[in-house]
Amino acid sequence: MAQSTSLSTHLESLLSSHPDRIALARDVLPSLLRTLPTIARGLRTTSVSQAGSANTFGDEQLNVDVLAENIIRDAIAQVPSILTASSEEDPVEKPAYTGSEQSEEKYTVAFDPLDGSSIIAPNWTVGTIIGVWDGDSAVSDTATPRERQVASILGVLGPRTSAVVAVRVPGGGEGSVFEVGVSE
Repeated sequence: MAQSTSLSTHLESLLSSHPDRIALARDVLPSLLRTLPTIARGLRTTSVSQAGSANTFGDEQLNVDVLAENIIRDAIAQVPSILTASSEEDPVEKPAYTGSEQSEEKYTVAFDPLDGSSIIAPNWTVGTIIGVWDGDSAVSDTATPRERQVASILGVLGPRTSAVVAVRVPGGGEGSVFEVGVSE
């Protein structure tokens, strides 16, 4: 996948002055971005229906909400540096990585797997929103979530699949925002 190579190269160049962020550039962000075309494909090939369950906030879940949740959870379960994750569907931070490999970098991810699922029927654009924080929790006694957030992704799932990515390493300056087209 040539696009992944150029994305990884771009991320590594953005984080080149932060050698302690190799996993963020090589594993975390690319793995999260690879979920977007899979979710988009699922939206195109799945007939939307009630899942027969509600999330913690009492919202009726659609089968595509559950599909997107599972795609992201399956992806982050393979990334050693993502220790915990929470979502709109399951807002309690829980262990994410299921393997035995250890990583010096430690991140937590919070996401809304399918924002706008209630407008899928008229074929409008929907999104996936993902945040990445330093450490094993987005919540800390010593810093605000804003201070500890290192990256965010806004996946746009519509006529084309793209993502707006923001990367900011705490203490590392302004950061960078870029858009990437994500293809299947």
